[in-house]
Amino acid sequence: MYVLRVLTLLFAGCAIYANAMAQTCFSDTIFQIQEVHVYANLRDAHVIGATVQTIDTISLKRFNNRSISDLLSTSGVNIKSYGLGGLSSIIMRGGSSSHTTIVWNGLNIQNPMNGSTNLSLLPVNMFNSIQLQYGGSGTLYGSGAVTGVLRLSSDNVINDPNRFSASVGYGSGNTKTISANAKWGNRKFALALKGYSNKADNDFEFINTTKINQDKEKITNAEADQKGVLGDVDLKFNNNFSWSVSGWYQHNDKNIQTLMSASIPSDASQVDKNFLLSSNFKLNINSIVISLKNGWMDVGINYSNPQTGEYTENRSVSKINELEAKIPIRSFSEIIAGANYTNELAESEAYLHNVHRNRIAFFSSYRLMFLDKKFNTAFSVRDEIVDGETKPFIFSLGADFALAKELKLKTNLSKNYRVPTLNDLYWAPSTYAEGNLNLKPEYGWSGEFGIEYSKSAERNGFKSSATAFVSDIDDCITWFSDPDAMGRWKPYNIDNLKTYGLETRADLHFTVDRLYFTVNGFYTYIHSKIYGQENYDGKPLIYVPKHKFNGAIQLFWNGFGISYSHTFNGERYKDYTSTLPYFNLGDLNIEYNFKLHPARVNLRFTVNNIWNENYQLVANYAMPLRNYIFAVTIDLNQINN
Repeated sequence: MYVLRVLTLLFAGCAIYANAMAQTCFSDTIFQIQEVHVYANLRDAHVIGATVQTIDTISLKRFNNRSISDLLSTSGVNIKSYGLGGLSSIIMRGGSSSHTTIVWNGLNIQNPMNGSTNLSLLPVNMFNSIQLQYGGSGTLYGSGAVTGVLRLSSDNVINDPNRFSASVGYGSGNTKTISANAKWGNRKFALALKGYSNKADNDFEFINTTKINQDKEKITNAEADQKGVLGDVDLKFNNNFSWSVSGWYQHNDKNIQTLMSASIPSDASQVDKNFLLSSNFKLNINSIVISLKNGWMDVGINYSNPQTGEYTENRSVSKINELEAKIPIRSFSEIIAGANYTNELAESEAYLHNVHRNRIAFFSSYRLMFLDKKFNTAFSVRDEIVDGETKPFIFSLGADFALAKELKLKTNLSKNYRVPTLNDLYWAPSTYAEGNLNLKPEYGWSGEFGIEYSKSAERNGFKSSATAFVSDIDDCITWFSDPDAMGRWKPYNIDNLKTYGLETRADLHFTVDRLYFTVNGFYTYIHSKIYGQENYDGKPLIYVPKHKFNGAIQLFWNGFGISYSHTFNGERYKDYTSTLPYFNLGDLNIEYNFKLHPARVNLRFTVNNIWNENYQLVANYAMPLRNYIFAVTIDLNQINN
């Protein structure tokens, strides 16, 4: 097996060298290479056969004053949230939160300690683009990209218009928000700054279903104070050389809300301090694009609970270095190849000891187009070494075929893996939890097949798709309450996690004079079960609903807009033996846009949970009943250079 890996990597290297020489030989012939834009993401064109959902600009503006967790809860994926402002993570295609990778400006920003990123700390207004990539993507993004990838982008602002915008909002729970975005530059230099501040008492009402009388109460100890700033600098030295640098700092001071079943109010709190830095050099030499990415991620989490005497300081530092090259081969194929080195450091009073981990990966991808680009395919491979130990060799193969102008078939097959998180391995025995040094990496495969239909006219359009997917993961890492460890939660490798399901989507929009109307819907069916754990064999994975639906209707006319979005979340297991009931959520948004020279003004009023539904995303963490928020946004676009 090791020989196969070496031969594969040698083949990739030889192919790169041979094709680089071929480019030199053919540079003066009739074989002209299509111009490569130096700002393009090198990997986008190699995501073939997979479903990629781009969040539209209307949704980005509507959730401008809210978190990515709130935004994605209406997009079709499953959000697992520990109350207001608490840990919030994404679950895609029946996996766990550690099976979805979070990528910012092309760099994996998963916390190595817990394997996830708290989406409630990420405000929507900090990003230019938000995309969801469904299915296994480990060959391009490494460990953890088993069921999906959330791709966030804030850089590449040099082509955006100069602008300034500011927004203020006030809502239920004494929620106060303020944000501002500014961009200035020209064709050679651009600077963008984004900042926000969110404060809330979060004393929303809920119905306490854990008590006999089921009275209406108020959430307590859920106050939150969030601040952050993000800066992007783009330099374009010439048509062939550019450099993008982004720096991002966040400070979050959050009380941990009282559990519904608690007899006394919680006094616990948590402070998060995050600093992230990314750098990306891009060089274009005879249509060969070379990219050097560097990243620094410093995450601090300090937890305090005076009632129990717990005070824990946690810090992790990740240093990421990645070199990749894209080499076109004539006009119908190209190769991407690269190497990644990531160094991880974790310090925690809850660990057995401080931890260093080194990860080295080599990857390559070959893309080929046939039949006047009606048939596209890509084959990718990746090999990773963690602290000197070689991990499972993985691959992916994707293809799409345009049967007609409006009809496309898509398919993807991949082998994926995930190494244990540092919490999984090194958490010292405590009252509630304990790590497991004997854990093995997860590995398995996933596949999907879909059909996509789209029809568009000058001002109207319709798009629909259906995708069937399946995944099979061996040695899946899952936490259980261990009777042999005094009931402490502990991670184990279970024999198998099997998941299959169906995703269907439809989008319709049309314009008549000044009237713009759009309607969309997304339904997901997921069957996800674990096998091989004695007490839980054949049980569904917790917090994965079998049925989920999201839909929205939007109407805009003469500056006035009204929209309604609806979410149905099916029954979910909360502890492998009992379930949380299904719920329906509806949000109503009313807005008015007008010009106040030289600015554009947006007035927005939103009613969340308009049907006053009592629900929980995680057991015992109350969510608010009907609540409101009003926001005003002023936008100065195309300001003078």
